[in-house]
Amino acid sequence: MLKKEIADFKRFKDILTIIFEEGFSFFLSNLKLRKHIPLKKQLKKKKIALTNEKRLRRVLERLGPTFVKFGQILSIRPDFVPKNYIKELEKLQNEVKPVAFSDIKRAVVRSTGKKIESTFKSFDEKPLASASIAQVHKAVLKTGEVVAVKVRRPGIKRVMRSDIEIMHFLAALAEKHNKGIRKYNPVSLVKEFSQWTGKELDFRNETENLQLFKENFKHSTSTMIPEVYPRLCTEEIIVMEFIDGIELSKVHKHTMNIKEALVNGFYSVLEQVFVHGLFHGDPHPSNIFVLPDDRVGFVDLGIVGRFDDELKNKATDLFIAITEGETERVVESLMDLGIVDEGIDVIGFKSKIREVIYPFTSSSIRNIKISRVLEEVWDTALDYGIRMPRDFVLMGKAIVTLEGVGLLYYPDFRFAEMTRPFLKRLLVKRYTPTKVLKGMFFSLFAMKKSLEKIPAQATRVLDKLEQGRIKIEMKDTDVERLSTNIDKSSNRVAYAMILAALLVSGSLVINLGEPFFAGLPVASLIIFGLASVISLFLLVSIFREGR
Repeated sequence: MLKKEIADFKRFKDILTIIFEEGFSFFLSNLKLRKHIPLKKQLKKKKIALTNEKRLRRVLERLGPTFVKFGQILSIRPDFVPKNYIKELEKLQNEVKPVAFSDIKRAVVRSTGKKIESTFKSFDEKPLASASIAQVHKAVLKTGEVVAVKVRRPGIKRVMRSDIEIMHFLAALAEKHNKGIRKYNPVSLVKEFSQWTGKELDFRNETENLQLFKENFKHSTSTMIPEVYPRLCTEEIIVMEFIDGIELSKVHKHTMNIKEALVNGFYSVLEQVFVHGLFHGDPHPSNIFVLPDDRVGFVDLGIVGRFDDELKNKATDLFIAITEGETERVVESLMDLGIVDEGIDVIGFKSKIREVIYPFTSSSIRNIKISRVLEEVWDTALDYGIRMPRDFVLMGKAIVTLEGVGLLYYPDFRFAEMTRPFLKRLLVKRYTPTKVLKGMFFSLFAMKKSLEKIPAQATRVLDKLEQGRIKIEMKDTDVERLSTNIDKSSNRVAYAMILAALLVSGSLVINLGEPFFAGLPVASLIIFGLASVISLFLLVSIFREGR
């Protein structure tokens, strides 16, 4: 049965065996998969004195590149994954054994359609970095530019596709059989991972991201985005400007003051998020370079977050509300941003949020770690059934990561203190006369479009009503009273229509015949008299019911 559902059944059994060996036999038993573990392995079962979080990290590392990448993606999703697991998953190492240069050379030739010597004056055989999806080599173009060449690992697309199929199968089983795991939507996580991986494996997406970031920071004196060479980039390789700097993860090996670079890096991320609405989705220390002039350079832009103007404004409002300690505004913003489960305990949610952001009202902002507060806000939202948009969570994680790195290398740095004035300046810019008028114009335009639709929509509804094709379902314990009220309302509508018709008719015949009383002819007097009687009848009826 399983062999029909899973293409690579041998890989499936290997995965189950590693899961078993790392102490997750209870998980396999729950999913009714333990029977696929060789008896020899089951008899040799050892007890592992590690936490579940550490064992999970070990499982992912042993399972290889696809699962390591999955763990890294999970580590930037605090809206799905408990905090204690995130801390452990952040330790996953991206460095893997390099691919042989002969394989890399073949990949470059296949991708460009040219011999490597035709494009590059020199090409270093030893990689600068080797990760789960790609490895990077330093090279020099025929025109003399020093570049970094990112090459997709040969065969990785097929391997990841097979592994993701197995992941999806296990996630579906877990969702079916394990109530505790179900609330974390494992199938949804694997589906999202599959989409992200598809984009990361196609380097044309990253090439486009690099070009967009370069345009956004073309006038920046503090942020460096490498120049990309589109004519040499394909689905499998990216050729970009070589950044002559030090990875943020390696600055501890050098005697240098990086305070200015940390300031630049933090403001760069804030600008990416709140100004451009396009930001690095995984700015961990290996993806950020410190340059000799204190600029910061960003690489590995396969995963990015995107904000439209609405999300940028909502994110700004939420952050200001948090730093001002305004509970009502924080709760309102979170519920406005997220997908809210039915029956949410709003009172309890407000109480917990008030507790979380209390430090901003009780002490100096200098002493507050914004990362801790943000993480607790995300956790609280998750606990109360509010799921934030993926890109919004990526933004929060980016800021949390950068503050963590900053405090690691410069403990006296105060990110919360820096964030508030930056966001307030953005708020002031949002309400300039030009932007306010522009917003009013678009609101009026949207209203105009909505009003234009009303006649057509009303016609469709009336047509359906006439044909008896509108079905209304209502729950009421007193149907008879409802029916009576509908009858009364219908009668009143009928009287009102007759009244309107009389008033119009009286006006139309006002010039027919000689004036009889008050300048009106007999016909008009009779019609207006009837209209007065009907009006009086309607008023008395409404007054009596109101009592």
